[in-house]
Amino acid sequence: MALPKIQTAIPLRRYKYGEYTATLLGDISSSDDLNYRFMMALVKDGGTDPEVYITHEETAVGSADRYRTRVLTADAEHIIDQQAQALNQAAFCDFALNGIQQMFGLSDEQAVLLS
Repeated sequence: MALPKIQTAIPLRRYKYGEYTATLLGDISSSDDLNYRFMMALVKDGGTDPEVYITHEETAVGSADRYRTRVLTADAEHIIDQQAQALNQAAFCDFALNGIQQMFGLSDEQAVLLS
């Protein structure tokens, strides 16, 4: 799976979480024909490009599970949740930060809002 092909996005919030900086993105335009509502991009300290993306996207109008949340890396794609209703910004952010904690074993760390 290729990483998202983001053309434009607006950074909404940034967090420091362990050895990662997590940036919440909104108003996302991409060339991969997906309707991304929100995205969390993770950059490891010392890196310049995100290694992991957590996305919240619309799948199909009229579908019982119209929205899904995925984890994307250069090598893998995992659907981690499907919803009938879209998550709002705060709910997605909480969901993504909890997922980051689980994925990277950051149980002794807390996400710190940077901006």
